[in-house]
Parts: sequence; structure tokens; C-alpha cells
Amino acid sequence: MNEEVGGRRARGGGAARRAERSAVHFETAKYIERNIPNLEILNEEALSIIEAMCAGLPIIATDVGGVRELVEDGVNGFLVPAGNQPALSNCLDRLQSDTVLRVRMGQASRERYLSSFGDKQMAMAVAQRYRAMLGTV
Repeated sequence: MNEEVGGRRARGGGAARRAERSAVHFETAKYIERNIPNLEILNEEALSIIEAMCAGLPIIATDVGGVRELVEDGVNGFLVPAGNQPALSNCLDRLQSDTVLRVRMGQASRERYLSSFGDKQMAMAVAQRYRAMLGTV
């Protein structure tokens, strides 16, 4: 199966899907950066978390700033106190040794990504933003 992405043809569809996801993620990140003031921090760590959520991965992150808005401790990943090396090691060990937990958290991350940053949610948020700018809310 061949797909076209950005004017280029990709074989098998895997590369095309990855390229499409990267483009969507980039646009999502830019939208978040401009339009979600409640996210106290939007730095590389937050963007990496959103990428991992999109990929369906469990998250381990430090519990700082707005990260808590992306990671629900024990649901789609773990939040560890900044600088707490033993807590970080414990979380890594748990995910490495527990496949069921790793898969469950990864699925929860993907679901959270889709419910917050999926195409439909982003389109609705952009439309709402336009209506607000035009004064038609």
C-alpha cells in the first residue's frame, strides 16, 4: 500500500502515518502553546509528554508546573517529585517489570490524547476561538 504525504509517495503506509502524526502533533503543540493558558508550563517536557501520549506510551514525569494537567498519576503514567531519584527508579522498575500496567497506562495516554487533542477536539477548539474573536460566541 502506497500513500502520499506532503507531496511525496511512501511505501507501506507506515512512514506516511508517522509523517502525518508528526505534522498533526506539531500543529497540536502550536495550538496548545497559543491557546491553553491553564498549562503553567509549556516547555520541551510538556511537548514530549503530548508526543508520548499520541504514541500511546505510559508517562513518567516530574510533578512540576502544568504537567499534572497532562499526566494523571497512576492512570496514564507516574508523577514523581522533582529530584527524587529513588521515586523515578521505582516507577521505571514498575513499568519495566509489569507489562499489563505498561499497556494499560499506554492505552490511557492514547485515549487522553484523543479526547483532549484529537482532530475533532482541535477543530472544535479552533472554531470556538474564531467565534470568540469574531464576537459570535
